[in-house]
Amino acid sequence: MDTPDFIVHQIWLGGELPKNAKKLVEKAYKTCGKSGYEYRIWYLKDILQTFNIDYSYYFWRRLFTQFPIAPVMSAAVDYYKWKILAATPEEQNAIYIDCDVEMMRKPKTDYVIPKTQAHISFGSAEQYGTPDVSYIQVHGPKAASVALQQADEKLLQFGMDSPHFIENFVKLVANGKKDSRLSLGTDWILKELLPAYEKAEIAAEVAAQDVYCYYGQTAKQLMINKSLHLSTEGAVDEEAIAAYAKEKIQQAKAAEDEFNKTKKHVVIYMSSAREYDANLDRTLGLITAADIRNVQRGTTFEELSPNVDYSFVVGGTTNDGHVDDGATDIFYASYPEGRDHQAQRFYQALKWSVKADIFENIFFCEDDNYVSVNRLLKYCNAKMPDEMVCIAANKDGHPDAKGGILITAALARKIVLTDPDEPREGESFGDWIYHCLELVDAKFEPEQKFASNKNQYPSPTNARITTHECNPYDLVALHRLNKA
Repeated sequence: MDTPDFIVHQIWLGGELPKNAKKLVEKAYKTCGKSGYEYRIWYLKDILQTFNIDYSYYFWRRLFTQFPIAPVMSAAVDYYKWKILAATPEEQNAIYIDCDVEMMRKPKTDYVIPKTQAHISFGSAEQYGTPDVSYIQVHGPKAASVALQQADEKLLQFGMDSPHFIENFVKLVANGKKDSRLSLGTDWILKELLPAYEKAEIAAEVAAQDVYCYYGQTAKQLMINKSLHLSTEGAVDEEAIAAYAKEKIQQAKAAEDEFNKTKKHVVIYMSSAREYDANLDRTLGLITAADIRNVQRGTTFEELSPNVDYSFVVGGTTNDGHVDDGATDIFYASYPEGRDHQAQRFYQALKWSVKADIFENIFFCEDDNYVSVNRLLKYCNAKMPDEMVCIAANKDGHPDAKGGILITAALARKIVLTDPDEPREGESFGDWIYHCLELVDAKFEPEQKFASNKNQYPSPTNARITTHECNPYDLVALHRLNKA
């Protein structure tokens, strides 16, 4: 009998495998080798290196970074099994099995997994005939791709930019039942996935018990689910699981509270230059670009909340990536100097921020802006961080970059993931952002508090946040006025 052409996948995310699970994984590896099946186990580094170009990457990376407990990792496994199976080549068969499933290879006996005659075959839950996702076999990517699309929609609806993201997530996944609105278990298969398969004319079946079952219910089963309760670290009965969930929710809240104390609610990117032309009106050749940055450091950025960060965006850097003043608060863009390339430099900073995932909002402005940073922070904190919104002064229906442009993390991430054409030489950042808003179906909110000229400026008697066209003397005067 010809051996079926299979690859068998397993996933382990988190710390070291527990001893009982490690033995099962080692047996799976050896069984696949003896039977001529390809085998691969995916660890966290493999997942992050392979799947890093979409929303799910940022969603799960935040969880992995901030609170990598067993229920979180288990929920990630339930997601990434579909990501992996959706990459199965056409006309190939792939199998996913959980790390608490034992492949029952017997001495001197061929171990042959029958190919599914459907697009997808599920294992059966303890009640035979009910689909289970601890064992999944697919023929090609079609069935897994439909499941992955549904899983992605669940993530998008959850809102990862909420200040209570981790706590809310752990509340849904820590009970060990996998019955929440984020669950990708049996309830989801029955209520959502199978109807989607029927609509798409995708054939699905439940594997026979001699292929996969719980606790050895037949004499010659190929795989047995040992039910090691890895998602609750071994807690089994309801009372123990409830106590475990309560503890993890409290830990999540404490970890998130601590993180929110220093999390950057707004990152300010201020366009600057290596050098200004000697005949530039605002400097008269008397002070350098580095001098202007020093004035900004002593005015706009003198006293910053831990929740605020800033960088000057400088272009035309030398090959070693340094500018003359050697400061640490400069983002070194690879695009040239000059206003015609400002939007390109800002876009590069935007992409870096999204990759670093360090903020709730980004504010773009120029180094002749005065910014009342405390007011900007309060303004940002009053906005919903998961809104897809761009806020700026209005110029002919487009965002006016002169008074500054504020965008939320959700919008920044969406723009980068959409991979738009980069700004053209000479295109304003406001016009380019407006084009992106149309691409991602986001909204522009005009805001008069971001003033585009010096006639309107922040003072103790108004609520304005920024003003434009400020020379260094203006910056000092406005700083003193608003500090008084």
